[in-house]
Amino acid sequence: MMSSTGRLDRVLPGLCGFGLAVAVAMVAAIVFFLVDGMRSGDVDWWGLVAGSDWSPRALDFGAAPMIWGTLIVSTIALAIAAPVGWGIALATKTLLSDRLAGLATAWIQFLAVVPSVVWGLIAVVYVRPLMRAATGSASGDSILAAGLVLAAMVLPIVTAVSLDALHAVPRSLQDAARCCGVSDMSVARSVLVPSASRGLVAGLLLGLSRALGETVAVYLVIGRVDGRLPDGVRSAVSSVAHPGQTLTTKLNSPESVLAGTSGSYWATMCALAFMLMAMTLVVGLVGARLASMTRATRCCGPNRGTGRRSIAVKDGATRAALVAALLVGVALSATVFLIVAARGIEVASPGLLVRRSSGVTGGGLRDQGLGSGLLILTAALLACPVGCLAGLFAFRGVDRRPRRTPRIVALVLAGVPSIVLGLAGYGLLISRFGLGKSWLAGGVVLAIVAVPYVVVAVSTRVDAAPPSQVFAASTLGLGTSQTLRSVVYPFAKPALISGSLLGLARAIGETAPLLFTATVFAGASFPPSSIADAPVVSLPTHLFTIVQDSTSPEARQVAWATALTLLLAAQLMVVVAQVYERRARREVAT
Repeated sequence: MMSSTGRLDRVLPGLCGFGLAVAVAMVAAIVFFLVDGMRSGDVDWWGLVAGSDWSPRALDFGAAPMIWGTLIVSTIALAIAAPVGWGIALATKTLLSDRLAGLATAWIQFLAVVPSVVWGLIAVVYVRPLMRAATGSASGDSILAAGLVLAAMVLPIVTAVSLDALHAVPRSLQDAARCCGVSDMSVARSVLVPSASRGLVAGLLLGLSRALGETVAVYLVIGRVDGRLPDGVRSAVSSVAHPGQTLTTKLNSPESVLAGTSGSYWATMCALAFMLMAMTLVVGLVGARLASMTRATRCCGPNRGTGRRSIAVKDGATRAALVAALLVGVALSATVFLIVAARGIEVASPGLLVRRSSGVTGGGLRDQGLGSGLLILTAALLACPVGCLAGLFAFRGVDRRPRRTPRIVALVLAGVPSIVLGLAGYGLLISRFGLGKSWLAGGVVLAIVAVPYVVVAVSTRVDAAPPSQVFAASTLGLGTSQTLRSVVYPFAKPALISGSLLGLARAIGETAPLLFTATVFAGASFPPSSIADAPVVSLPTHLFTIVQDSTSPEARQVAWATALTLLLAAQLMVVVAQVYERRARREVAT
């Protein structure tokens, strides 16, 4: 009789293929939803792209102002985040010791997992009054306000990708330049930046991909006004001080539900989602491709045509710019942490987490915390096995498939905007499959958010498996499945844990998908009584409701306590993930 391990060895390659197939099916389901939705009614593509009037009653759907709003908000964000992010990356590489560079990396990860709805709260409380004073508008909502908060959100992405590109520059190039008498700052300008230029551009593009798909933070401060396209340069410049609309904020509005599930109105909303996803995927995939490419450069000696004084002036200006960028990053990180901590601690207490909620702002956060916990647990139970199996598919011995396939699928999934995930969950799980708003539907959508992190972490770890151990297993007569089970999987297990935690840290702060699939504003009991038509309340959607609808001081206090709870939960997952990452690096080193 065959043992259990023998049966596992026989089915393991098939299981890995099944995991990858499930990940591919997630992408296919989203595409099917959008295509099916667009086919349910007539879509005037030219009028949609070029038209300026949006009137559902007249079946007039012009999205040009929304496209303009999406592009200008993203441009403002990147105009700020790109130079600052590049400066922080260069400063971390050239000015900081290894210990301080480690702290800078921790800062980057801290900002990267701050939930969008927490950024929205900060924008409403602090950025909106600044815009009100600067522009004289009654509300303070504007395209500029959305661009400023979005700049803070994409900054860690630009910084992290740029820093990885700088670390990939061969040390020999830098040493050769120094041997030619080039100063450290000149090395940064003439060696590091040219050699890492593709990675720096990749950071810009990946930041743009995130900016194009951001929903909640922009939704709270842009004003959500369907305007008209600017008719000139002066009008375009002045329009940033006024409310506007983006593709994501339109999709996040009640119109997505009011449009029904068929007809021209619904088809047009699906067309908007398709355009948004196409934009983010193209930009994100190009950025990821550039990030994976390296380009060597020749050693640059001292500039013979430039005097020493001129070089010293350039070096001083470079150093000052890098220090300024680093200080901006440190100040932003410290400000976010201190604001949320100080305002949240004022009302946070152990009793707040154990008391039942009462309405939107009354009582405690027990139900919201338990609801978020149930959603994350469901997402983990779905994402971890799927992501692990799909990542293990990258092992060269599994059916001889291309090793890059899992990462490509993960990049596509990661590039789907969260609002599109929410609409797909609403159209497929809620309407087509009849689940209604439920914790299961929300867990499935959050699992899709987490899967790419698990796949990338596991597949990267699989690629780093010691060739000597794999060769030894082959020499001992172990087959592909046995090597995968006894050598590769144990080696990849820390990456499974760290990747899962990072994915869940991102998922726990997601708001837009849950608004469409899982949560109600108040009144949901815990535990849910069934699988279908069993909504819950959660921390991010609770915070979103308070920020959007309540202005009383008591409501704001509850909002800060909710933000602190949400931020601590996400950061705890990141800290544990970092512990496992360090352990994995030590294992590779030994």
